[in-house]
Amino acid sequence: MISCVPAKKEPPSPEALTFIPNFAETKHQIIFNWQDKSASDSLYQFLLDESPQIRYLAAMAFGSNRDSSAVPKLIPLLSDSSIAVRIAAAYSLGQIGKIEAEKPLTDAFIHHDSVPGFQKLNGTILEALGKCGSSQTLKLITETSTYVPSDTLILLGQARGIFQFMLRNITLPTGTDIMISFLSNPSVDTSTQLLAAYYLHRGKNLNLEEKWPALLTAYNNQKSVNVRMYLVSALGKTKNERAFATLKSIIEDESDDYRVRVNAIKALQYLEYVPAEPLIALMIQHQNPHIALTAAEYFLQFGQAERGSYYQELAYKMNPAAWEAYYTMFAAAQKYIPSFYKEPKAAMTAFLKEKLEKESNHVIKRKILAALGYDMNNMVFLKEIMVSLEPVPVRSAAVEAMGILSSHPEFNAFFKSFAIDSRNFMARYLLQLCENPRSPLIAVAASVLSNPENNLKIYIPDSTDLELVLDSLKMPVQIEDYVELRNLINSIKGITTPPSFKPAFNHPIEWVVLQQIADTSKVVLKTNRGDISLELYKNIAPGTVLSFQKLIEQGFYKGKIFHRVVPNFVIQGGCTRGDGFGSLDFTLRSELPPVYFESEGLLGMASAGADTESQQFFITHSATPHLTGKYTIFGKVTQGMDIVHQIRAGDIIQDMIWVQ
Repeated sequence: MISCVPAKKEPPSPEALTFIPNFAETKHQIIFNWQDKSASDSLYQFLLDESPQIRYLAAMAFGSNRDSSAVPKLIPLLSDSSIAVRIAAAYSLGQIGKIEAEKPLTDAFIHHDSVPGFQKLNGTILEALGKCGSSQTLKLITETSTYVPSDTLILLGQARGIFQFMLRNITLPTGTDIMISFLSNPSVDTSTQLLAAYYLHRGKNLNLEEKWPALLTAYNNQKSVNVRMYLVSALGKTKNERAFATLKSIIEDESDDYRVRVNAIKALQYLEYVPAEPLIALMIQHQNPHIALTAAEYFLQFGQAERGSYYQELAYKMNPAAWEAYYTMFAAAQKYIPSFYKEPKAAMTAFLKEKLEKESNHVIKRKILAALGYDMNNMVFLKEIMVSLEPVPVRSAAVEAMGILSSHPEFNAFFKSFAIDSRNFMARYLLQLCENPRSPLIAVAASVLSNPENNLKIYIPDSTDLELVLDSLKMPVQIEDYVELRNLINSIKGITTPPSFKPAFNHPIEWVVLQQIADTSKVVLKTNRGDISLELYKNIAPGTVLSFQKLIEQGFYKGKIFHRVVPNFVIQGGCTRGDGFGSLDFTLRSELPPVYFESEGLLGMASAGADTESQQFFITHSATPHLTGKYTIFGKVTQGMDIVHQIRAGDIIQDMIWVQ
């Protein structure tokens, strides 16, 4: 694995390294049916089929259903006569993520990596080891020094492998050094550099304090905005004395991409707060709502208690039309003004309640309620909102605000001797919401109760009644309720491992209908800000594309909103009720072949966990590699990315038009 030798004199035949399914073929349909049904025993027979295409599709199926019992069946395919089948087996073993696959994967690594087919196989093996290997394997991978920039697929696989180790909280200084070396070498492919920058952006506890010169040079020489937007985070993590000046110049550069500037604002969290305050105070007024919101969130997350009155002053001066940043600044003021400043807090709460009463847009109401959650005096008020005749999204926001209130650092000081009784009151009331199978607030109440920061679950004596409710939920329409309630029950029982839950198979693929859909169908998503053109990936996610097409033909998405917009991450829409907790009466299987969230504008399915997808979708603002292998990709924006970047929470999907 850590060396290269000359290629064999007889390289493998130039066969296809991937196989495209033919949905008119009976065997192909059967494989996808068994994949959807998680019928591993039925799939195993196809791993032995004489056709490499069938073996490939069967092996790839386990990358989606991730059945750990398939590991012994997939390992022999690592030495299959077809490189494509080996690649499929390696990918799926990585997706399953069991340590038992580590040695077979390592043994399957081909040292004759100058052959293109072997390069892709080796790259896939390195990525797979990142998902299932030990720190010793990471050490081996990071000791590799013989690859050159022309080994594009190997370097990309190496970067993906190191990145996947990081997502499992396994890092080594040598891995970080390799990623920085990728960024420092202009000959390295941009795809590999993107993974390297994202590793530095997302990695925790990386020691970058001595890496300032290399990172600054890499940033200044980097032409790709997709790489720079993540490399900028590493500049902040160096904590260098020059970092603030550099980040300040990036933030103030009006000619730069807003996504770079958003991440530069976030990178200020790694530096001393005081110098950043005047700069952030300017940015909350920025005309770009993503920049303004990110700046306001900086104050909310990293503000200082003695500056609460200053945040209040800033909030009153802001334009209410920029409501995302506007109410976030009021939340910061509510959070950091001490409770014993009774008059200013009472005045601000009265102001926000007046705004809430006059506001008709429930998305904005949710933001106001979040701000009210930072004032402990609002506990009874929030409870009243929960039982009011307000729309469900507003009531669920009141539940979330109760969670904010319960985790306030001044909670005990404010309630004093009544602190325990107050928490008990909150927990008991939220528990009542969870114990009513017909309550529309089960999922959100359960998520608040299970959050360790809220410290509320200790007031729930046992989970007996909750388990009865769990068994009575109407599935799959209450899938969100089921998942959050199961998490709460496990939390009460002290179970730390994620619950193993897979909804019953309920949405078969209609093959005759699917065959009538073009391989790359087009959809026009019409919004109040303009049109977004989408291309759908039928061959990558057939079940998802078919379901999406049927919902479009039914007019389902017309009038729905984008309920969630996270700057430089995603826009998300299609919720049946507008708060992210709404689902339809079916679930889809996660479809997870080797397609990567490594570019902007990818169309993915939102979920509450594996195989819980229904109708909610998202579009990425930029590359989001940590979602790869976990969320279904079923299309991509072909025109209208400028509209995607303009979308704000509450914007309307006016219509979706299917273009064959």
